[in-house]
Amino acid sequence: MVIVEAELPSGFVVNAEVLNRLKSTLPILKRIETKNADTVAVFYFDHLSSEPVTFKIDGFREHIVENQKPASILVYDYYDDALSAREFYSLPVKMEVDA
Repeated sequence: MVIVEAELPSGFVVNAEVLNRLKSTLPILKRIETKNADTVAVFYFDHLSSEPVTFKIDGFREHIVENQKPASILVYDYYDDALSAREFYSLPVKMEVDA
């Protein structure tokens, strides 16, 4: 089993309604859940091959956060944690200030 944990940047939460639709578009996706107050999406696959798997995680900004740190995406084999990879990413977020 392969698990993908996608953390959203600080201040963002997962759009659970869109996540639920993913299961019907990706047959290899077995289960989806969120954790940490919907700031992390967790995807469960029975297996992955060498073929790329691409999907979109929809979210929305719930809070404005200054000095955001990069978020991470972790991919690992449930049965062998030596098989894992983590990548960090940042979103260009424009700060809105009321004058």
